[in-house]
Amino acid sequence: MQNYIYVERAEACLRRVLYIYNSIVRSTTPSRQARWALRIDHMVGIAIHHKAVRRGGHCELTTWWHCELRLFWRNTLVRLRNVKGSRETIADNKYVVHDEESMKGKWSEFFGNTNPIHIEIGMGKGQFIMELARRNPDINYLGIEKYSSVLVRAIEKREQEEDMTNLYFIRMDAEYIENVFAENEVANIYLNFSDPWPKDRHARRRLTSTHFFEHYDHILAPDGRVMFKTDNRPLFDFSLEQVPEAGWTLENYTYDLHHSEYNEGNIMTEYEAKFSALGTPINRLVAYRTKK
Repeated sequence: MQNYIYVERAEACLRRVLYIYNSIVRSTTPSRQARWALRIDHMVGIAIHHKAVRRGGHCELTTWWHCELRLFWRNTLVRLRNVKGSRETIADNKYVVHDEESMKGKWSEFFGNTNPIHIEIGMGKGQFIMELARRNPDINYLGIEKYSSVLVRAIEKREQEEDMTNLYFIRMDAEYIENVFAENEVANIYLNFSDPWPKDRHARRRLTSTHFFEHYDHILAPDGRVMFKTDNRPLFDFSLEQVPEAGWTLENYTYDLHHSEYNEGNIMTEYEAKFSALGTPINRLVAYRTKK
């Protein structure tokens, strides 16, 4: 029983690390980021302690957790640090669509074909959507990212794939998605490891809230799907409730994607690979609705 308590405490600490990480996302100054980093360091230390107790205090395991988790939070700071010149890089880059609102209803003209259009909202560094574009040259992809310091990392990867013609990026807030896409213009929407916005008063901001499903309803094709992955169980449970409340239908869902029948062909994001390595189950759902 005592070991079970330690396991629960350790896992709770690791979940808290993710919540704190999302606070770093919204912290724009180095001093605020540093304060959040110290909180992450504290939670990681507690998790290491409980994991060591759980396993009988083996030094090798403690060292492993220390290295892995410290590396995790250090990488979050690198990811979100204000990258000097990122806005200038984005403004001059040929893989970023700068007049996205003028493309509403004209994305087929932009790509020069009538292939279906898939979008990822909150694409991060772009690993997921770039692999999709490689595997599916007959599908057009648009990666949407709000933060310049993150988007510039995706651009760096994109520039190494000059032969790829089916992937472009947009820097924007998903709140204005209907200003960019016309009715039925998007075939599929991917949401991967979205900000959980843990406070109840911020529930409307979650990308799987009924508020956002209303946006998706306007731009998604009749047979389109919304596919959502997260390691955050409370956010996933919230999403499972929001889907039917929004008038949509759950096609399938799982609380442990990597050990389910739906894992075949799964492409992991940067976060997914890290969390999976820590033994964190990945939740996934697919939702659809029928146009009247």
